[in-house]
Amino acid sequence: FAENGENCFFCSYEMTQKELAAKTLARRLFKDNPKATLTAADILNGGFSNGLTNAAFFDNQNINFVVKKFSDEDVNTLLAILRPRIKDLDRPPIICIDYIQRLIPRVNKFADTRSMVDDALYKLKDFANETNALILGISTFNRTNYNLPPSFENFKESGGIEYTADVVFSMQLDITNKLSGENVGDIRNKIEGAKLSQPRQISFKCLKNRYGNNFNCFFNYFSAHDYFEPCEKFKENE
Repeated sequence: FAENGENCFFCSYEMTQKELAAKTLARRLFKDNPKATLTAADILNGGFSNGLTNAAFFDNQNINFVVKKFSDEDVNTLLAILRPRIKDLDRPPIICIDYIQRLIPRVNKFADTRSMVDDALYKLKDFANETNALILGISTFNRTNYNLPPSFENFKESGGIEYTADVVFSMQLDITNKLSGENVGDIRNKIEGAKLSQPRQISFKCLKNRYGNNFNCFFNYFSAHDYFEPCEKFKENE
């Protein structure tokens, strides 16, 4: 999005700016040369030669991509920080929040988590309507649904996602679509096998689209390089 001229804000509760930069560089190096072996972990550990210092993060250097590391801010504090930052932009921004459940401060960890997540979603929706911003919110999955085909039941601690979001995507190992009727032991073994595969087979589904049709697409995921390669639907025996 940033390379295409959009104003982008990445609100990170999981990774630092340095970690995100390392992933970006590792992905770009692998995209340009699939034989490249330098990973984000290598870069963070100092394995970054002078010969790579001129590698471009982006094709378009005149971009507006801002990464902000957050910690315990609730949704009200986050929006108060964002509002003045986007007020004078030439066009509404794209705001990515990684991840939604972290908008509940840790001091409230024993509160009604589901209600607080839903409240955050409603406030994000109001903010998007007010500013015309596009908000991409990342949500965690329920641990009990990790091994199941993606559905609205997978999303952790929120029923509001299904009703509030205009578009809902899910991303899961493709093997989860092929485990119906399997016993627990076989499911666990097949999931672990899929995680060990390189590349991993990933299924990306549009579960809801308020303004269009739902769809599925598929990726080979090279996890060491954080690179997703679009591909055709995986065969049943793969």
